[in-house]
Amino acid sequence: MRAIGYFDSTISSQMNPEEFEEFYQNYCNLYVHMNQGLYIDTNKKYTEKENLFQLIQNSESGYLILVPDSRHISEDLEVLVTTIIKIEESQSSIQCMDEDFPDILQNAFQHTLGSGGSVQKSKNIKTGMQPRAIIGKALGKPPFGYGISDSGEFEIIPSESEVVSKIFSLYVNENMGLRKITQYLNDAKIFTKKGNPWNIVSVREILKNSAYIGTYLRFGLRLPRNHESIISPDIFRKAQDMTRARRSYQAFATNNPYLLSGLCLCSDCNNTMIGSKRVQSWNRSNGDRVSHTYRYYQCQSKNNLNQCGYHTWKSEKLESLVISKLSDLSQSGDLQASMLGDKGSLKQEEAARQRLSNVEKMEKRFIDFAKKTSQGKSVIARLSLYLDALNSAREQAFFSVSPDQVQSFLNKWDEHDFPQKQSFLKEYVKSIIVKKRSIQINI
Repeated sequence: MRAIGYFDSTISSQMNPEEFEEFYQNYCNLYVHMNQGLYIDTNKKYTEKENLFQLIQNSESGYLILVPDSRHISEDLEVLVTTIIKIEESQSSIQCMDEDFPDILQNAFQHTLGSGGSVQKSKNIKTGMQPRAIIGKALGKPPFGYGISDSGEFEIIPSESEVVSKIFSLYVNENMGLRKITQYLNDAKIFTKKGNPWNIVSVREILKNSAYIGTYLRFGLRLPRNHESIISPDIFRKAQDMTRARRSYQAFATNNPYLLSGLCLCSDCNNTMIGSKRVQSWNRSNGDRVSHTYRYYQCQSKNNLNQCGYHTWKSEKLESLVISKLSDLSQSGDLQASMLGDKGSLKQEEAARQRLSNVEKMEKRFIDFAKKTSQGKSVIARLSLYLDALNSAREQAFFSVSPDQVQSFLNKWDEHDFPQKQSFLKEYVKSIIVKKRSIQINI
């Protein structure tokens, strides 16, 4: 893999740029990465970081960006995620040179975003354990395939080592993917060290672990030939190469929320109507296979419980009808009047309160999903949608249309972006009662 190192010398670090350069080169040699150079920022203008991003964005093939830890990218979670998204959209990836937490999101939660006390406690424990690591003694739980001898060293467990060898053989020699390997192990009633069924993550961790070629990694130490290997270096390198070659950079999904979300109620059961989509495919006369995505608003009872017989509305048709009705209410002056007087003031205050509450909700969802992603339960492409939702909520937070601007806003409806449109609707509309062939707007 083509690797590039990045180091921000303006942050507090345990190494200087010269030490990082040596550390980075050793890391590339150990993991057989092709060193493509270093980018080191010595001031907070971050020109080298910008040059790095320009390089990967203009490149036709990806790079692996290596940093000591997540702080060298950002100590702010949103900035960090935005940067990771930018990197992955450029067909590249980023990794921390930390054997305990190489995943950059996981590294961030462990070193930057965790509580100060727990981080310091972890550092103290690390300091106390380093003397054992210096002589290559096993620390913590041994990886699958190994146990710990009475003298504190790794020793092979034959029954487990056979499984490790089988996993590498299936992956490298039989070109079997992670999902099929997982199924193979579980069908064969082979269990993990804890007696649990295998999953894709646990199989992936086996294939990534250099302990199986006898290399000891702990607290910055790298001791080749520290213990008896289970896998040959050649097989291990082939597995890493195949993993990189197989990595598919999924297209980042576009966040397409529904404009009337939270406003529409079913006239039959008074339950909320939610946005849904369907994809239909068909063959043309020339044999080409085509598909189209249709977006709808559908009663939640019908969609989730199958209890309501209410029919769906196409999203474009319902949204157009709502805007048409609002234009009529604006021309009659009723829409503006709903924002005047004491009742109008209360309506405005409630709308502002809900907007700010939504920002807090979106912040919590983003952080929670970032934690989930750091645990390997989701992917950055999915997390990007939560970041988009948070940015949209913030854009709406302080956006308001005064009564004297309502008609002008509606006249230029198509010129406004989605957050502005949705903020306007949630400020001026209490609810939309959706019937079979008509709607009723409550303002």
